[in-house]
Amino acid sequence: MQRHIADTPEIRKLVCNVHHFTGWIDSMIDELVVYATPSRPRFQRILTSAFTFEETLQRLRQAIADADLWVIYEINPQMLLARGGFRIDSSRQLLFFHPRYVVRILKRNPSALIEIPLKVLVMQMPDGSVTVRQNDVEAMLRRYPEMSELAIELADLSRRVTASVSGKSGTREESSQSPSGLPSPGSAVSGLPGIW
Repeated sequence: MQRHIADTPEIRKLVCNVHHFTGWIDSMIDELVVYATPSRPRFQRILTSAFTFEETLQRLRQAIADADLWVIYEINPQMLLARGGFRIDSSRQLLFFHPRYVVRILKRNPSALIEIPLKVLVMQMPDGSVTVRQNDVEAMLRRYPEMSELAIELADLSRRVTASVSGKSGTREESSQSPSGLPSPGSAVSGLPGIW
């Protein structure tokens, strides 16, 4: 009778060690963070992605590249919190921009340089939905003199990037006004329903 490889003492010991290690890792992550109900700040653009978390990230990365922008950095809050002993659902921040816009900002108002790079936050919520959040780029940059034209251009670029995850359905508009109370470009009022 031939013995199966999984029945050997060495394999059983290895499996036992793996279970022990997994239990040790689980004990290191002390607390599952329970999310509060998210607010809908007027200074953010929020949408629910029509895709899974990983598909949303891939589509956003591709949309950034298609817009001839660069992903400057990707922050993984889930990993960082795990290091501190906390568990959260999948979460990622994508920071993106391009040097040509840095030059244009420097030529118009160097004070606005603090506002870049642009970023988008992708969060898997406890109900399984994937939320995409971004600051209202136009409102953020319009605060600076000489930045109105570039603010509109960068806001449009940002909307096109996040529109890549809206799909044909599954998108929910949650914020369509700028902090001034006027409809934001890209809101349903200005003719692009479902993006914001």
